[in-house]
Amino acid sequence: MPMHRLAAVATALTLAAGATAGCSGGTQPGPGGTRPGTGAQPGNAFAVVVGAHANSPHPALVSGAGSLIDAAVAGGSRASIVVSDGQPSLKGPVSLAASGNNAEARKKSTAALSSSFAAKVIAARATAPENDLLGAISLAARATSGGTGTRTLLVIDSGLQTVAPLRFQDPGVLGADPADVAESLASAHALPDLKGVTVLLSGIGDTAAPQEPLSTAQRANLVAIWTAVLQRAGAEVTVRDEPLSGAAADGLPAVTTVTLPVAQTFATIGTSPTTTVDLGQETVAFLPDQAVYRDPAAVQQTLKPLAEKIIAGHLLVSLTGATAGNSDGLALSRQRAEAVKQTLVGLGVDPATITCSGLGSKAPGHVPDTDASGHLLPGPAAQNRKVIVEARRA
Repeated sequence: MPMHRLAAVATALTLAAGATAGCSGGTQPGPGGTRPGTGAQPGNAFAVVVGAHANSPHPALVSGAGSLIDAAVAGGSRASIVVSDGQPSLKGPVSLAASGNNAEARKKSTAALSSSFAAKVIAARATAPENDLLGAISLAARATSGGTGTRTLLVIDSGLQTVAPLRFQDPGVLGADPADVAESLASAHALPDLKGVTVLLSGIGDTAAPQEPLSTAQRANLVAIWTAVLQRAGAEVTVRDEPLSGAAADGLPAVTTVTLPVAQTFATIGTSPTTTVDLGQETVAFLPDQAVYRDPAAVQQTLKPLAEKIIAGHLLVSLTGATAGNSDGLALSRQRAEAVKQTLVGLGVDPATITCSGLGSKAPGHVPDTDASGHLLPGPAAQNRKVIVEARRA
């Protein structure tokens, strides 16, 4: 998340606290522990979801996260920590309302509360195998409910959930369309209620051995998936750009590694009379129900080696589009094949050497991608969305 947006969230927490202080006048501490002039608002709630598990860098409080804890203390929040492992557990809540009869005493109390809570976040450890981040976020949301002030979740995790209903180790899920994932979870009633909650994501896509590092495109799609899922659940979502690095802590329960798709190199093109490769979601990703690339510049860079092979080998190329779902999708699949053709032509391929067609959901290798209720399954759907390239020697 851009730092100015992170600062805005922290400022909002502090201003909410200040508004309460302005109404408190010279009264004695109330039932919630509020003292005059402290800026404490017992209604504020703050939770940190920390992925202190294997395959993810050991949690760290980079500058933005630390400022959020300071803001939570300034807001007198009740605060909790949820460890995102296979059986998410809640620690807290504890009160972050500063105490003291004068400004200096309250300043020392504030610093001590911030330091103590930050230390607890850093010291968190997984106790169960796997990673149920969605379950941890749901638990954290429940821990912040019931108040009258702000509700804020700071999520520090790799984002690679490994348990149902969102298993990134399943084929196609990492490259799935974010909107498909969000809608699938909503249809399965698997989303937490995050209305009125601000969620800040940190470390999404940052991994530690033995998990293989994600590519830039894979990390971007993972961030987009979590953003879409949490927004569909009703949250306001911001993403922090400060990466986490380093190793996981020793002795943690195992987390299943996510096998990353092999990057398409087009090494086989032109090596035999006829060669075929699939341009899947990981190579050529389109916007939902459109023949428009998610990232046109990335697609052009990816297809440049293919164009060079076609030109050097004087190859004839057939492009066949395929789509997800039960409907035929013939028009859309052909339009996507045409989009790939235009990219190749822009890279120097003779348009006369390329033919296009669309088979929709009837393409070879189509896998079932809807459940019994007709809802789209994001992983299989991602596998079915592709453009098949058949290259022949002239």
